[in-house]
Amino acid sequence: MQNIWVEKNVFIVVKTYPNSSKKYQETVCTAGITEDGEWIRLYPVQFRSMEKAKQFEKYTWIKVRLKKAKEHREDSYNPDMDSFKILEHIGPDNNWFKRKHIVYPTRSKSIEELESQLITHKKSLGIFKPKEIIDFKITINKKSVRANPISNIQLSLFEEAPKPLENIPYEFRYEFLCDDINCHGHSMIVLDWEIFQAFRSWRHHYGEQGALEQIKKKWFDMMCASKRDTHFIVGTHNRFPTFMILGVFYPEYESQLSLFDFI
Repeated sequence: MQNIWVEKNVFIVVKTYPNSSKKYQETVCTAGITEDGEWIRLYPVQFRSMEKAKQFEKYTWIKVRLKKAKEHREDSYNPDMDSFKILEHIGPDNNWFKRKHIVYPTRSKSIEELESQLITHKKSLGIFKPKEIIDFKITINKKSVRANPISNIQLSLFEEAPKPLENIPYEFRYEFLCDDINCHGHSMIVLDWEIFQAFRSWRHHYGEQGALEQIKKKWFDMMCASKRDTHFIVGTHNRFPTFMILGVFYPEYESQLSLFDFI
C-alpha cells in the first residue's frame, strides 16, 4: 500500500518552522485533518520553494496527492509537491466555530492517552486540552544548528531563491499538567512556525528582549487566558517517540450554547 498514490482533502492545522535537510535542502512538517476526521502528517514539504499560488495558510482545506511514507508512524504521508491545490481558507479569528467543528471531534484526553495510541496504533499526532498550563519558558537554544547555505539549493534558471533560513537561537516550552491520573507534569518544546516568525518580525520593532516579552504575552498571557479553551496540537519526531507541541488551538469559550455539542 505504501507505493499507491491517493488524493485527499486535508484541513491544514499546523506548520512547523523550516528545517535544514541534506536531501531536500529545507523542509516543513505539515499536519492536518482529513475529511474522514483522521490526523495526517505531510512530509517533506519544501514550502518556501512552492509557487506562491500554492503556499497555503493554517486553517485551509487543500487537495493533495500523497502516498504512505516508508516509516513506522501510521499517520505520515509523502505529498506530491506538484499536486497541492488550495480549496478554502477558514479565517480569520471570527471563524473559530467552523474550525472547532472540524478539530474538536478528534480530541484526545491527554498526552498519556496519545502515548498509549502511539504504542498500540502507531498514531503520532493529536490534540488535547491540558488540565493546567503552568508556565511558558524561553531559553537559549545551545544546540541550534546553522542552516545550509542557500547556494546549495538546486534551482532552475528561472526560479527565485528563497531567503536563507534564519537560525533562531531560542527554545520555547510550555510546562503543564494533563487531566490524567498518570500525569506527573510535562515540559514540552514548541515548534510552531508562527512563534519563530513572530520573533523575527517583532525583533525589528521591539528589539530582541522586547520581542521575547511580546511572545510570552501572546503565547502565555493571551492564548492561555481563562477565557480561552486552549488545546495543544502535538506530534512526534520520526526517530524519537517523544511528543512536541506543533501548534496551539485557542478559541474563546462559547458565551452561550451552540447548536453542536463537541464534548
